[in-house]
Amino acid sequence: IVTASTSKIAVYGNGNGLVNGTGVTFNGDIVEDQCNGTDGTLNVNLQNASTFNGAAHLNVPTSILNLSLQGNSVWNMTGDSEVSGLENTNSLVDMHSANAGYSKLTIGSYRGTGGTFKMDTDLNSETNGDKVTMTTATAGTTKVQVYDVSLT
Repeated sequence: IVTASTSKIAVYGNGNGLVNGTGVTFNGDIVEDQCNGTDGTLNVNLQNASTFNGAAHLNVPTSILNLSLQGNSVWNMTGDSEVSGLENTNSLVDMHSANAGYSKLTIGSYRGTGGTFKMDTDLNSETNGDKVTMTTATAGTTKVQVYDVSLT
């Protein structure tokens, strides 16, 4: 079962959910959850300058949430997020835009070609900053833009 509202897309149950967006803007979180003790899978494909303003959550570690950004799409992360898989093809994952300070992004499997991560750091503290953790990554080219917030 896939449900959608103005603030959340969620998949519940023992099936697969698929959301395709072309040139759309989505405001709210994406959540992969389970219902009746059964894991689910949610695949979200955003392309052609689509925008996702929100966070991504795996409420059950054995569930699967894959996010694909293609064709100048943008993910403006609004908080800590976790995805099973992330594809970033000629698109942007913007952690710099987060309203709640520094963010952490945990990725199971990453694939990127021509994509960009935009991240914050605080060079004065030498410890604070956005963090990305990947379990596996395939060959490709991804840019990282780092902004020193201690200069603002």
